[in-house]
This record gives sequence, C-alpha cells and structure tokens, in this order.
Amino acid sequence: MDIFYKIAIFVYPKRFEIAIILATLFSFLSFPSIAAITLDNNCYRTNLPADGVGDWADPNTWEQYNGTEWIPATDDPDRFSRVFIGQRQEVRLTQSEEVGSLYLFAETILSIAPGKKLNLQTYELWIYGQLHSITEEAGIFE
Repeated sequence: MDIFYKIAIFVYPKRFEIAIILATLFSFLSFPSIAAITLDNNCYRTNLPADGVGDWADPNTWEQYNGTEWIPATDDPDRFSRVFIGQRQEVRLTQSEEVGSLYLFAETILSIAPGKKLNLQTYELWIYGQLHSITEEAGIFE
C-alpha cells in the first residue's frame, strides 16, 4: 500500500505539469501572432477610391505586392492568394471565385464605418485558408 501512495504523490503531479507545459506550447504555436501581417507575392489589396466598387475578376480592382511595394495587378486573385479589402471599398463577384485567405478591414475610424466589403450577388466565394477582420495603420495591416 505504501508504494501506491508514493506513485500517486510523485508521478501524477509530474504528468499534470507536463500536460500543462505541452498545452501552453500548443496554444502559442497554434494561434497566429497579433503582430503585423507579413506580405508575400501572393498578396492582393483593393485599389479603389473611398466608397468605390470593383469586380473581383477585374485586375484593375487590385494591387499586388511584389516583395517590396504594391503595384498594379496583372490578374485577379486565385485560390492561393491572400486578399485584403480596404476601408469603404466593395468588391463584387461576377462569378464564383476561390481565395486562399481573406482579410476584411473592419475598423470604425473617427465615426466613419468601414463600409460594405463583399457583394457575393448570387455567386460563391470559397475561402481555403482563413477569414480575418483587420485594421490598417500607415499601410501596415494588423
């Protein structure tokens, strides 16, 4: 009987501590950081005036990140793209589309609402990654 108590007292708390440590590591590795979003060549953002509306399939609606700056897009986003729709800019679908991840600007600034973002009409937008609500400060998406 004495051996059972020694096992119960010394082994189970250690397993509990290990479980807590593993759970903490998992939570830090599983969730994206709150820092600024890193950009790559698969990133697109809207290139529309305030309260502007553009079609998803129209390259003139978009700017693409080339690794150092935003340039006019030559094509529309695809299944592997990360798309950012800015404040008071609306993108309308003219056919069903696919996208990797979608970031929607959703912050009210100085009592100005973020406005409409996406007009699906009768079509579908398939998101194969993540859907985020973001803010933007000085061109840095967060």
